[in-house]
Amino acid sequence: MRIFRSRKPIAALCLVVCLWPCSCLDEDDKVMTEEGTVQYVDVTGGCWRIVGYDGVNYEPVNLPDEYKEDGLTVRFSAKRRDDLVTTCMVGQVVELLGIRKVS
Repeated sequence: MRIFRSRKPIAALCLVVCLWPCSCLDEDDKVMTEEGTVQYVDVTGGCWRIVGYDGVNYEPVNLPDEYKEDGLTVRFSAKRRDDLVTTCMVGQVVELLGIRKVS
């Protein structure tokens, strides 16, 4: 006598195992690449942000001094830092991974 078993539980288990690493990636850990304009904001002693062309304001925690120029157009890569807070609160807090001037 031959016994036929459903393969659905095995297929579902394989699907979960294959997709599990993708679901564990936190959206905040992804690196973003954007363009925007550096802007000085006169609050709490002065703060710098990048007004992204995507409509988002970014507050870099590590903006190099050579890029602290109001109106400077830059292209940058960064990752969100929801674990940090600032006194400025002028945008999404990010850690810059790379930045360059755009002509």
